[in-house]
Amino acid sequence: VPLDPERVKKVRREEMDFPAGLGDSGVWEYRTIEQCYQDTGRAPLGVRWVDTDKGDPSRPDYRSRLAVQETRVRSTIAADDVGAVFAATPPLECVRILCSTVMSSDPAEGRVLRFLDISRAHPHCRITRTVYIKLPEEDPRSQEEGICGVLVMALYGARDAGQNFELTTTEVLEEGGCEQSAFNPCIYKREEKQVRFFHHGDDFVIDGPRNGPEWVAQHLGARFVVKDGGVLGPEPQDLKEVSILNRLIRWKDRWTPGGEALEYEADPRHVEILLAQLGAGREDCKPMSTPGAQIKITPEVEVELDAQQASDRWPPW
Repeated sequence: VPLDPERVKKVRREEMDFPAGLGDSGVWEYRTIEQCYQDTGRAPLGVRWVDTDKGDPSRPDYRSRLAVQETRVRSTIAADDVGAVFAATPPLECVRILCSTVMSSDPAEGRVLRFLDISRAHPHCRITRTVYIKLPEEDPRSQEEGICGVLVMALYGARDAGQNFELTTTEVLEEGGCEQSAFNPCIYKREEKQVRFFHHGDDFVIDGPRNGPEWVAQHLGARFVVKDGGVLGPEPQDLKEVSILNRLIRWKDRWTPGGEALEYEADPRHVEILLAQLGAGREDCKPMSTPGAQIKITPEVEVELDAQQASDRWPPW
């Protein structure tokens, strides 16, 4: 869907002016292109804006992020150095486990789920290597001849940006007395506050009594810009539906059929994508009582696909 140019310009300006500042002494500092060649032997990396609408036509949510165009070929990190760019993610089962622990706990504990999002996560993390970039046209010095930028903080698109955020997050949480899981580095607990939580990139899901998740939000807010996604719980002021990792979680109160429960719905947009790839609309499909149908695999039904047929661009309609 085409984006509204005026809205895009507006959010780009907001991005340039956000609290840490994308300009000089913020995410980058000014240097000369001559200095770039002396330090790296090559020209500064290009940058580009990534503009998206994370909402829908009725509720637009425009985002613009400036990304450095770093690739494995144009990088100061070796192309095969996986350890320098790896960033962990938790298993999706973490969402279901926290939903289960909330619903199976003693109601007197008042456990709820709280959802946090770190805004502009990568530019809040210091970069540990030298990366020169071309200045975006929104920068006031971008029209000066021979001027470029050198990153002070990580920028979206940098190959190690995700790892820098993970390491920074670990540092901040451990300073607050949180214990990191031995199973996965994205899972934490804080016994004193009776909270358990995980983060998938910059999205945090927290299980605990009402004041516990609030402590996590305040502690992270001392270092990052935290967007509070709200509390999912039984009280009238609580949210009754939340979208996390494109999944929908609904709190069903005790008066609904079946009693109090958490309802978990898969990503509805995946349905639209799959139907579009199959060339089928909702009106052409009939619902099933089960998620799939069992088909006995025999040599007669197995067909080897070529590269084009196996891609998400097939069928061609």
